[in-house]
Amino acid sequence: MSELPNGLVWGYHGTSSVFAKKHLTEGIPVTNFSGDWLGHGAYFWEGDYDRAEEWARLHAITKYGGTPIVFQAVIDLNNCLDLTLITDRRLLEEVVKEMCDEMPLEKRQRLKQNYYTRELDCGAINNLVQRARKSDGSPQFTTVRGAFREGDPVYRTSEGLESGVCNRDHIQINVIQKTAIHSLEIV
Repeated sequence: MSELPNGLVWGYHGTSSVFAKKHLTEGIPVTNFSGDWLGHGAYFWEGDYDRAEEWARLHAITKYGGTPIVFQAVIDLNNCLDLTLITDRRLLEEVVKEMCDEMPLEKRQRLKQNYYTRELDCGAINNLVQRARKSDGSPQFTTVRGAFREGDPVYRTSEGLESGVCNRDHIQINVIQKTAIHSLEIV
């Protein structure tokens, strides 16, 4: 789907029907896994209903039962730490450098930073969004957005060439402040 006016986008969250009522009344739950790649918050696939449904079917249903469901949200990206932009990636780079300079070597060596667990990314993003404030004291960032490479190449030729695009690449949004979600419904 296309971007909505005024910095609004469609976000999709796949889960099990077991959680439908709770998510509608309380909102999408906030993750707190130390390896979340965009920090702690509520995760959505930007504009990709099919990817959210696939995730629900392959992961949520096998773990919790029920049937796959997808929530659609209108998400406000006006106060977004947008890691698809070079300026925001530079902010993250600065925070990581500061954190590593202040962190004992033994602690840095214990951090897990791989495809499945991104402790340094998570800690740095949490640090950045918690301390970044507007002049009125309100949070500067209510969402985080990032591009994620995932899956297998879309094609491989008989000559051995393969795509730089993968079949599960996506843009993911982490909603840090629930005020960034303008609507939430099951689709």
